[in-house]
Amino acid sequence: MPRPDSVAGGLYTQPVRRICTLAVALGFLAGCGSAGSGHTITGSIVILAVGRGRGGVSGGDSVTIKNEQGTVIGRGGLTSTTTGESACSYSFKVPDVADSKFYGISVGRLDAVQYSQADMTKNNWNVSLSVT
Repeated sequence: MPRPDSVAGGLYTQPVRRICTLAVALGFLAGCGSAGSGHTITGSIVILAVGRGRGGVSGGDSVTIKNEQGTVIGRGGLTSTTTGESACSYSFKVPDVADSKFYGISVGRLDAVQYSQADMTKNNWNVSLSVT
């Protein structure tokens, strides 16, 4: 007597269905987890006093984002550099930053610059910092 979960060729398909269902569910959950659930903050920092040094900023320096309670909610680093005669600039990108009322963004040893969530939204989650 054939099993109710078999096909004409005698293949037992129930385990295959379960594996496919599991694979689809895991693929779906991979897209719904915490990764990618926050904001991506991008920005640049311009050093205007190149002749006097780079304000203590250099490529690879850390970018730290803290919420209004001082908890770190994002980390990244300075990447590309553009150098001119009187200025140089670095860019950064910090993915998966959690929601907060305020964002304190600091680069290297520089003091944090504060932004409200309204400011961040208005500026499309992009900031420009400068050191003179």
